[in-house]
Amino acid sequence: MRKFTIYKDIKLFVKPNHRIWIVMIFAPFFSAQAVQNSAQVIYGDDSRRDLYQISDKEILKLADSTVALIKSEWITLDPANASAHLSTKVHGIQQRLCRGERFFDQSAAASCSGALVAPNIILTAGHCIEDQLDCNQMSIVFGFALKQEGASVETIPGSEIYRCRKILRTSQGEKDDRPDYALVQLDRPVPNHAPLEVNFSPIPEGTPLLVIGHPSGLPAKVASGAHVQSITENYFRADLDTFSGNSGSAVFNARTRKIRGHSRQGGARLGAKSGRPVFNRTAL
Repeated sequence: MRKFTIYKDIKLFVKPNHRIWIVMIFAPFFSAQAVQNSAQVIYGDDSRRDLYQISDKEILKLADSTVALIKSEWITLDPANASAHLSTKVHGIQQRLCRGERFFDQSAAASCSGALVAPNIILTAGHCIEDQLDCNQMSIVFGFALKQEGASVETIPGSEIYRCRKILRTSQGEKDDRPDYALVQLDRPVPNHAPLEVNFSPIPEGTPLLVIGHPSGLPAKVASGAHVQSITENYFRADLDTFSGNSGSAVFNARTRKIRGHSRQGGARLGAKSGRPVFNRTAL
């Protein structure tokens, strides 16, 4: 399950007279050793897919406007070849996974995820970029994804690398029930990726959902097959496959393909017997 919050003030930057939901994700923490020793690591089916496994052109278009937040020190620009090299880590080794786990050999680099919501503005989680110092040290990267099986993600066009110019609006509620979001202005407009559309209306139970982001810092993944489970005054529940690194990932209505929220805090979906995480919402 996932946790959602409402806030009003991004209407100044995205769309007037409306509000947006933020998916706020809480999951129990498990050590790497616990993961290795667990007979049932993930409850239900792991629905995460790479972009080369996606045939739906509309979903691929959504993914095209999804961004990875990567520390600038991990990126080496090569102006002569108009490219950039990413310093990555092997996912399975970094996470101390068993060799047979999914995506073991893939490269990980992202610390958070985000989505383009205006020509030079992204929406992400507030704890991903907390202040101007974080902003100065963070790059916003389009195209960190596997579009062909076995392809390299370490080298991408330099034009896909953007810098965080400033934080336009933020609220940091990673450890409590306050909203957790940031609207970040980029160093220049994005010419070749379309801003994503946000639906600000109330979200009903049963709404089908999909999420696009960078779980565990991996190349972009699409996870679907989830629904809004229940709604109360302060929260609603949804069963999305998200992990650390999904923070800031846009969550879409799977039918309309419009943003209905974003991930607040990812965590490995471990320990089926412990039940599913709960998702709050708070009206401002």
